[in-house]
Amino acid sequence: MPDRARQFYEYPPGMIDVQRSPAFEAFCHYYVHDSFGLSRREVDLGFLRALTADEVGLARSFLRANLHTRHVHIVKGVADLEDRTCVPLLRGMLGDEQDASRRLVIAGSLWRLDRDQIFVDLLEDMLRSSQCWLIKAHQGEILWVADYRAIDLMIQTLTVSCRVASAAIPHGPLVGSAHDRLQDTVRDEALRTLCAIEDRRHLTADQLPRRDACAYLERRAITDFVEAMVRNLREWYLPDVFPEVVVR
Repeated sequence: MPDRARQFYEYPPGMIDVQRSPAFEAFCHYYVHDSFGLSRREVDLGFLRALTADEVGLARSFLRANLHTRHVHIVKGVADLEDRTCVPLLRGMLGDEQDASRRLVIAGSLWRLDRDQIFVDLLEDMLRSSQCWLIKAHQGEILWVADYRAIDLMIQTLTVSCRVASAAIPHGPLVGSAHDRLQDTVRDEALRTLCAIEDRRHLTADQLPRRDACAYLERRAITDFVEAMVRNLREWYLPDVFPEVVVR
């Protein structure tokens, strides 16, 4: 392990000197040395399924030992490896975490591991907060809920009205055109996502949605529509876009 990585993380016995399979080498690269690709969702996590039982144990031990860092890829990693022993630790972390974005990350792993309803509550709080930077960062995670609530929350995002300025924005207040662009981005992403789920087909960057926001707002309470959207979400969208999220 490079010295820089050792400065940040604790390692379970045997992890440093173990003979590594290609899958475990990939785990060490992305979860220990360079998590940038994970943060940008550019990494195919299929290598996790190729880990041996012993390697899964080492990987889980590493992530569990370093949860205290609260690094996003570590918190998500315990869910990626389906380590339910981390649920009490995550609940403790959530209880004393003040940052809204980090609370959503922790709650997201709790949802994936234990279907903890606090995740849905925090998503609803997020939309009520009118903080566009927060909504944009976690908008896709709404769909992890994978039932009628996911569709309803995404439809609500079509009309989200973001505050012009907030002390909670980490890089200063958004004003004027910058604020309007971010709000439009959030709404446009919601519309493109809903269209993709309904049609079972992703839009390319230069394709415009075939429907507008009203088409979804008007059908929000129609049972057959919602059931069809949930079915497409569970059977196609989540396996395609979030294959690491187990649909139960």
